[in-house]
This record gives sequence, C-alpha cells and structure tokens, in this order.
Amino acid sequence: MVEDGDHLWNCIEHVDLNMVRAGVVSHPIDWSWCGCRELLGEKTRYCLLDMDRLLELLGKSDVKLFAEEYRGRIEHAIAVGIFRRERRWTESIAVGGLQYVTRIAAAVRCERLRPWIEEAEDGSWSVW
Repeated sequence: MVEDGDHLWNCIEHVDLNMVRAGVVSHPIDWSWCGCRELLGEKTRYCLLDMDRLLELLGKSDVKLFAEEYRGRIEHAIAVGIFRRERRWTESIAVGGLQYVTRIAAAVRCERLRPWIEEAEDGSWSVW
C-alpha cells in the first residue's frame, strides 16, 4: 500500500525505472510492458490505468501537466543516476507518512504478524 501524493510519485518513478535499473533499456519508454507510454499519453489502446483516479491521488487536475511533470521526474532520475533498488517498494507492507503507516500497522497486527515501522532516508516511512 502506498500513500497518495509524493509517496505515490516516488513509487511510480521507482517502478517505471526498474528495467533501466536492470540495464535492459536506457529509458522506461523503451520497455513495452512499462506504464510509461500510457502515463505520457502515447498509448491510447488497451490502457490499464485509471488516469482520473491517479490524477486525483497525485493532486493533479490536468493530464498534460501531469505528463510533463512525470517526464521531468523520469528524465531527472536518469540524468543524475538514481537507480538503486529500494526494497521498501517491493518488500514492505506500506509506504507513506508516519501517521499513514502507523494506521496500516495497527490494521495488520495479529498474533503471528508483528509489523514494525522504519523511517527511510527521504523521511518517508514503511511498515514491515
């Protein structure tokens, strides 16, 4: 689970850079099975993403402005070499602000599962 806003932005970037990180492509747009083309509005058939809901969760109202920001974020990450794998995006239960992950941790508590909360370098939090 990922909290909306900046946490969701960071998750989208991380996921879309997976094949760049793996050395398969130099840009996410070159990976056919990535959501990049759809997010940029270049794929219009067989779309899977609910763009209206995504824009709402990111606090955006215009799909073109969103696409510009998304492209800028991806280009920036590639330019500065932000490619390290962050296990919180694939292994944690939830990522977000402290209040969000605390609420999720309380909801998943049971005898066998005792989640813990951890702060990341960027100030976000994860439930493990």
